[in-house]
Amino acid sequence: MVTTSFQNISTTNNITSTRNCITRSISLAAASLALMLASNTFAAITQPQRITKTALIGTNGTFSNAHYYYSNYLSVQASAVGDVQTEFFSYKSNFQNVSASVIAGDATLNFSEPAYVPADGLYESPYTLTFGGSNLNSSWQFAYQGGAVSGATPGDDSFISQTQVVRNGQLHAALVFNGGGSGGVSEGGTFNSTVRMAGLWSASGTGNAGSVEYSYNSAYYSIENNFTYDGEFTTFTVGTNNYATTLDGEGNNPTIQMLLIGDVVVPAPGAAALIGLAGLVVGRRRRN
Repeated sequence: MVTTSFQNISTTNNITSTRNCITRSISLAAASLALMLASNTFAAITQPQRITKTALIGTNGTFSNAHYYYSNYLSVQASAVGDVQTEFFSYKSNFQNVSASVIAGDATLNFSEPAYVPADGLYESPYTLTFGGSNLNSSWQFAYQGGAVSGATPGDDSFISQTQVVRNGQLHAALVFNGGGSGGVSEGGTFNSTVRMAGLWSASGTGNAGSVEYSYNSAYYSIENNFTYDGEFTTFTVGTNNYATTLDGEGNNPTIQMLLIGDVVVPAPGAAALIGLAGLVVGRRRRN
């Protein structure tokens, strides 16, 4: 078992593939991780399962310290001892504490430190997974941390962004989430993506502080855990047990899109005007 860790590496949550069915047409804002799956000509390797987990941290009412921890558990099946999977990850900015390690099986993972490629504007991390033992099933993990960016929607730099929205006539702090991953599993395999958030976020669509607005609507993935609160965390999961590549690319991408509604910031301009008028009416009544 080999563990590789890189500290404070500046990269992004969007990883694109050039060697398998995942094309560069996948939106970087929506595709958090597109894993390279092509093996060398001597290998017969499939990857039947990918489990993606995202932990949102700092989900208080203002989202002032919001960031996330993102991890992927990838099962790999070789056909013979000596099979090798050789590929690379490519990504942009806003990754921190990148790590990769084999967590089960006899395979050996060599994961290189990212190097910047100016022509592509990306960091690239080559890796090699070698099956040297009798166990032809292996699992390995790729993980990193990232932070929120400012703006109405996430971009190339992050899953999540901090913004403000008007709901029920009040201005709320809000956290926009747009991520979950793309690629990284063979045809017919299992692919799911889970977001785990600290606190109670199970009130859907109320527009009140502590509620969530979910906008994911892909027909290729079903909801497996619908904002379940266990007293400490809220969990949401989408997934499929029949992963398939589609012509429109959507089957590659179980992106979770949601908006967390936080605390009231200040009254919206219209609400403030109404409050002023109400006070004026009360004053007149008192004078009468």
